[in-house]
Amino acid sequence: MVAARPDMHNTSLANLSKLIAREGLQCERKMIESFANGMIVYTFYLSSNKAAIDRLTSEVGLLMTMPRSEAISPLFLNGDISASEYAYATALSKFQFYFSPEASDDYKSLIKSEKDPMRHRRLLALGRSLKTSTFTEASLAETIQRNKALFLSIYEDFDAIHNPKYGEAH
Repeated sequence: MVAARPDMHNTSLANLSKLIAREGLQCERKMIESFANGMIVYTFYLSSNKAAIDRLTSEVGLLMTMPRSEAISPLFLNGDISASEYAYATALSKFQFYFSPEASDDYKSLIKSEKDPMRHRRLLALGRSLKTSTFTEASLAETIQRNKALFLSIYEDFDAIHNPKYGEAH
């Protein structure tokens, strides 16, 4: 059973069904109940082993806690990347958006040298536009798709550092 506000999470019957199918689980029945407060409860009757259901539960929990991403979520839902790789890719996209480099020195000097207020405002708007359009989630998702082996290698390094196997020293 999953309860969520679909407008706030990556949950929909189709998305949850994709996860169930990807885990190889058999769903005997699906039910949807919607409530006046916007909550929707999805009920699935699954027949499978406990380990597969536990993996599904973990993936659904992750899907519901991550911010909605029209570009990155499909990589996870289609099985191109795992749940933990999805969390990593989402964190990367947020990090690169908020911490992308400041404007170049050339751009800053151009802004300072422009005396016409109208052109100055246009340059400022252009700078904001360049920053937000250069590093989009869609461009990150495309980069992951084109360079999947590299992305997986980088993720494996990250995972090895932050999730060391029991008994291994780093």
